[in-house]
Amino acid sequence: MPIWLVFAAAAISALALVKFSERRWRFALGVGACLLFAQLLSAGETLATTRSFFGVNRVRLMEDGAFRVLQHGTTVHGVESTGPDGPTTPLGYYSRRGPFGQFFAAAAGRNLSRVGIVGLGAGELACYARPGQSWTFHEIDPAVEMLARDRRFFHFLEACGNHPRIVLGDARLTLADAPDHSYDLIVIDAFSSDSIPLHLLTREAFALYQRKLAADGIILFHVSNRYLDLAPVVVALAADVGAPARHLLYFPVPATIDDPAAEILAVGRPGGDLEFLPTAAGWEAPPAPAAVWTDERSDIVSRIRWR
Repeated sequence: MPIWLVFAAAAISALALVKFSERRWRFALGVGACLLFAQLLSAGETLATTRSFFGVNRVRLMEDGAFRVLQHGTTVHGVESTGPDGPTTPLGYYSRRGPFGQFFAAAAGRNLSRVGIVGLGAGELACYARPGQSWTFHEIDPAVEMLARDRRFFHFLEACGNHPRIVLGDARLTLADAPDHSYDLIVIDAFSSDSIPLHLLTREAFALYQRKLAADGIILFHVSNRYLDLAPVVVALAADVGAPARHLLYFPVPATIDDPAAEILAVGRPGGDLEFLPTAAGWEAPPAPAAVWTDERSDIVSRIRWR
């Protein structure tokens, strides 16, 4: 739809609402018409919508058809270019320029033969898998797996990696079923700006992650969030057991749908080190810790970004 037509329709709608403001039924109908127009405008870019107990997922075309995007609420969980290199090029939060790309580049010399990911999205992280590695995604929402495997939209799972395994269910339960010391890397990538699974950021959850790590294993937390500052919560969990942590903030200029700002934290085993993540590359000492969250107590209000 031409942008001039959008603005014209919005202006006419605003004038009509002002005129009808003293006539409640006409005003109500005017509001309803505006909402319907906004829904139709959005639906023109939407390729698929799924609803489940865990929310609404949409696949949308963005940037004049240049990208297919997986959205849960307002949070982007996957971006694939519609160009020829799309199926093997991770974008969005997972771009090779961003924190995940920088982490996997720095960890290229480490033994990461067994990788566990909490949160599937469109499956972009699979593009960092190397030959001989075993990758497992733990995903709670079957609708997300369905969209990630739908070849009309996304191709990362078949074009990248080593045909990763997907385990459906709550990660606290499915990880508990895995043998202890079974992962060299665990990535916690299940947070969004719309909803936070608090039970994945508690002392008990962190003890589970540590128990599933190999001797020199690493936990990577993706905490990008426009509304909540979650980094101090992760730092508190690490400090609680004496585990090293490193923090990476990524602010591209300009930030775009395929290369947005992002934030991750890497946490090692107690008594270990993360010297392979150099300060020169932007890895910093973590921020001050918050109070430790537990299964019985958490304080999400204190983590709200008020500005």
